Amino acid sequence: MFWNRSRKSKRGFILIYVLFIGLICIFISMGCYSMETLIKSDDLHDYKMSFKTDNIQKYREILITRLNEYINKSVSYHNDNDISKYFSNLKDFRICYQNSYVYYDKNSNTFKLEYIIDNKFCREETYEYTVNNGRIKYGCINYSI
Repeated sequence: MFWNRSRKSKRGFILIYVLFIGLICIFISMGCYSMETLIKSDDLHDYKMSFKTDNIQKYREILITRLNEYINKSVSYHNDNDISKYFSNLKDFRICYQNSYVYYDKNSNTFKLEYIIDNKFCREETYEYTVNNGRIKYGCINYSI
């Protein structure tokens, strides 16, 4: 019944168990450490990407801001028809920023933005507009890549 007590254990047998359990603990701690470093590097990458500026977004913001300023200074508008009448009378309307520009398309009654970055065509976006409470709102309805 109590046969374990009658046997003698060999020397170093317990040392193997201690080494085995110690190695398991070391591997678990190394795994936790590597996971934490991956999380930190991912956070740093996201932090750096949040400050990176996209050229197309920058050009879009500048061109639409200039277009809005031009319309507010030049056109007295109360509805969509006032703006379309004004721009349909103009021959060649373009607002430029570097090589990119925005123009009025008379056929579809929309504004089109063409992005040319580093002398290469990047994208064309079509914006419709509405006038609500004396303010112009733009909405992208089509873009090409």
